Amino acid sequence: MSRMRKSQIEFCGHACKDYVFSGLEGFPKRGKLTLGNGAVERAGGPGFAAALASAWYLGERGDCCFTGCFGEGNAADSLVEDAKAAGLSLRVKRSGAASVTAVLVETNGQRTFCHSRGANDKLTVTDLLQIPLAGRHLIHLGGWGLLGALEGNRQDRPPVEEFFAQARNADCRTSLDTVCLGKAAPGSKWRLLETLLMHMSYVFMSVDEAPYFTRLEKPQEVARCLIEYGADAVFVKAGSRGVWVMNAEWPKPFRIPAFCVPVVDTTGAGDVFCGVTLAELELNRHRDLALAAQRGAAAAAIVVSRGRGAYGTPTRQEVLKFIRARSR
Repeated sequence: MSRMRKSQIEFCGHACKDYVFSGLEGFPKRGKLTLGNGAVERAGGPGFAAALASAWYLGERGDCCFTGCFGEGNAADSLVEDAKAAGLSLRVKRSGAASVTAVLVETNGQRTFCHSRGANDKLTVTDLLQIPLAGRHLIHLGGWGLLGALEGNRQDRPPVEEFFAQARNADCRTSLDTVCLGKAAPGSKWRLLETLLMHMSYVFMSVDEAPYFTRLEKPQEVARCLIEYGADAVFVKAGSRGVWVMNAEWPKPFRIPAFCVPVVDTTGAGDVFCGVTLAELELNRHRDLALAAQRGAAAAAIVVSRGRGAYGTPTRQEVLKFIRARSR
């Protein structure tokens, strides 16, 4: 009997500890207090949360590793424990203050964030260039827009371009989840992203952040734009509207509808979508974008209904059962 092929995925990028305050009736006015019904700690950050989701989802089928900066202290220590629990290998810096995020979740599941950048700003392209690429099938960078040393500025080519070029030369598929701070001006991030697209196998982008890069708001137009400028395939996330998927060979984007579930907390749903979609692409040898996205969307829906962020990532068996139950 032939040995099972393990999915070799290297994740890198943004990692933080989330402090989630739930059940808020609304965002408090300045100088006022509002009450919630609970506060919990969770692993967060687009890079690390996607890595955890992929590792949990793949189980023994996968070999996942994460490169990033955790910093020091109890928050950073707990991220290490999260990685151990998921079977996720680590290659991380442990210096400086850990990055943390306060997440305020309203009763309708919508969120507001306050983030302290912390150790993530210490992640450099030199760290990424030290990742051993031999045997890795896929490299994913999550939270690029939150990583100051990797993003660069409007006048420069992004430092991370060298890393992605090296990965493609090593026959690794490459993936990017952009992320952008809401204070950016429309279109201000396009020049930086444009130089990366020719190196990208996959690009994940939220429709909410798309205007900061592309000046476009419609997911179909965003998908076409990213493909036109060089990406092999794109996933434009649009929350309850679903996700628009497109590759360079398709005449137009294809929408994967979101699954309808009771909303408890949407925190981490997009990161879990990335992690599970990439895991499924690895399992199907990158042959079926739509199927991978459908299963990623199902995993995200389950996470939303559980309200535990990446900790609520379902197993592959749970995802398949979930989809079958809704196909009858």
